[in-house]
Amino acid sequence: MKSPTILEVSGWLQTLGLTRADGRELRILAPFHEHRELAEQLLRWLADYMQTSTRPVLVGETVVCGYAVLKLDSSDPAYLDLHELINDGSESRLGVSGTLRVFDEQRRACVNAGVAYDPPSPARLAAVGEGVLDGLPAWGMRIPSPDHMSGWWIGTERTAEDYSNVRPVHLYHVTNSRPDLVKFLALSTGCRFDQRDQDRAWFDAELLDSDE
Repeated sequence: MKSPTILEVSGWLQTLGLTRADGRELRILAPFHEHRELAEQLLRWLADYMQTSTRPVLVGETVVCGYAVLKLDSSDPAYLDLHELINDGSESRLGVSGTLRVFDEQRRACVNAGVAYDPPSPARLAAVGEGVLDGLPAWGMRIPSPDHMSGWWIGTERTAEDYSNVRPVHLYHVTNSRPDLVKFLALSTGCRFDQRDQDRAWFDAELLDSDE
């Protein structure tokens, strides 16, 4: 199936030639220029998803894309406009500037650590220790986990050694309180990070056999 053309028109980045029964095209509202390449990649990914889906993608539907949850809405019968969910996912805003910034930060963290980009859904759970949501410098490790978990265990100097004061928290709650942690979350399983050591992130093969 032919991929649509991507055009910039009057402050929007949009598709042309998207194959949909209703004839709508996809578009992203500026600002996106700082991350133009990522914006185009996002549009192409969504266009491919919509053209290959076995069912129609409807107005008002949400789509998980990397660490972001995007909503497809419409203020013009010719277009589907991309919105990003914010806070705990109960609100949305027109545009994807926050999503593109997070993609960029996460991609850079993975490149710097030399690991694969593997973002969890923000609706998955992390094991969060005392002090994390209070803003203390944090450390984290990502271990093999069931599908409802992200694999992330995140703690601080106040986290007990036996993890007795660790509790499950949805990732969107974590990053709503701690946006400084979002860049680490796409590091693949087997990775660690430590804000107490100049935001160092690295792969630790021993975590793949972890029984935490």
